Amino acid sequence: MFIEKFIKKTIEYQNIGGWNEISISFIVMLFLTIIQAIGLWKQKTKIGKTGEKTSLSLILFSFLFSYFIDYGIYGIYKYSLTIILSNFFLGLFFIPIIIKIIKHQKSENGFSKIELIIAPFSLLLIPGIIFMTDKDLFLTILLFFSGLSLIPQGIKFLKTRGSNDFEPLFVFSFLLSAIVWLIVGLKIDSQALIRSSIPTICLTGISLGLYYLNQLINRKKSD
Repeated sequence: MFIEKFIKKTIEYQNIGGWNEISISFIVMLFLTIIQAIGLWKQKTKIGKTGEKTSLSLILFSFLFSYFIDYGIYGIYKYSLTIILSNFFLGLFFIPIIIKIIKHQKSENGFSKIELIIAPFSLLLIPGIIFMTDKDLFLTILLFFSGLSLIPQGIKFLKTRGSNDFEPLFVFSFLLSAIVWLIVGLKIDSQALIRSSIPTICLTGISLGLYYLNQLINRKKSD
């Protein structure tokens, strides 16, 4: 069977037998994937819970969805079960978040022209990795666009002046997973994983710092 032959070619199958960096990374990544899934689910339930305008950007989450699905496809070419299972599984959790953001934003003040153009564009990037010969380069480009999507997220966060629907566990779990992905990337010599992990560590760290700084400021204002 095709699936059986594919599994036997994966780096995880090739490294069965004893504890090594690949087997340990696989186990740790599965654990972190569960934590990330919980974080994503909590993020979904938090949207609109306070009755205030959502501070989450449709553009950011659309790009993140595309990024995870493309990384799952990338895992097929790299013969990595860790990359495939983690990214496809987590990619599915972005769908209800995107739907909920659309639902709440539609009832609040609608969508800007930029959102109506860029959000669908991000989804059109998903099949791009299949046709690109240099898949590491494609993921680097997608990472660049995902980084740019943080700009409208920051603008929207400042406009709403709040973080009531922001889930810190969601960001913290991605910070931990990025560290593990960096280790995996170094082990399998994947430039795409290395290039994406380092900026992700920096960005998630900054995001958490800004979140807790905002929480501290809000507490001082309420005192």
